[in-house]
Amino acid sequence: GMKALASEAVSLLSGKPPEAKGFGCQLAFNIIPGDASSDREYQAADTLLESQIRQLCGDPGFPVSVNLATAPVFFGTICQLDIETSESVDVESLQTALSQDDWFRLSEQPTPVTEGVGEYNIVVGNVRKDDQTGYRLSMWVVLDNVKTGAARHAFVLGKVLQKNFQ
Repeated sequence: GMKALASEAVSLLSGKPPEAKGFGCQLAFNIIPGDASSDREYQAADTLLESQIRQLCGDPGFPVSVNLATAPVFFGTICQLDIETSESVDVESLQTALSQDDWFRLSEQPTPVTEGVGEYNIVVGNVRKDDQTGYRLSMWVVLDNVKTGAARHAFVLGKVLQKNFQ
């Protein structure tokens, strides 16, 4: 994966077409939706992450839905997270709850390269409320999933939300 990404980036920056190397599409400077892989590898990752979150929560019926898209980069991971709550939650309350937990660090505009690499914390930023419903919050979540797994991060975030907003 990393060698193919590096090779394609060098080719494209040199004005040459990239050579696809077994991923079914160009990796460099691309976003790959879950169904881009003909072997359904990414859907399997979606299902696996959902299963891991349910297992960590100890609830096989825990309502979680994961739809992954991959932006092949050399460092860090970022995801757009939307949370729908049963009661209205304001942005300030969420930010306060996250800032009081050792697992989280708030940032105005987190990016994988500047704040995700080598970071053990979950970096959360650009938190906003859906004004139409009042029950949905959106945020960017940045992490270094090489140091700790994505399911663990999702679980920790879920627990903080459950503790503070249930």
